[in-house]
Amino acid sequence: MTVPPAKVLIVDDEPHVCRLIESILSRSRCHCTSVHSGREAKQHLLDGDYDVAILDIFLPDVSGMDLLHFISSQGLPTQAICITGVPSGQFGQRVLSDGAFEFLEKPFDISRLTES
Repeated sequence: MTVPPAKVLIVDDEPHVCRLIESILSRSRCHCTSVHSGREAKQHLLDGDYDVAILDIFLPDVSGMDLLHFISSQGLPTQAICITGVPSGQFGQRVLSDGAFEFLEKPFDISRLTES
């Protein structure tokens, strides 16, 4: 029996970051959708059946932390990987304790993303 490709939602306000992640994950046969705002992400999360959401922590309208809590409050089976380009210190531990599967700082190691 063949395992279907993972369905991944990429949420980042920087389109070039979304394209980079899409190109990396497409090599692993993932089906990727990219959005650039928290509002769009919420709609896609409710309408789609995503296995994984890659969430930028700092978005212009809704924080990635809010999206992480949204996934949990809606009872969605989506696993979250949070990413940020801002040095985070202990912030990463908070993200993980709030339910994220993984936390990566930009620029992140490609192997860490694909292994997650």
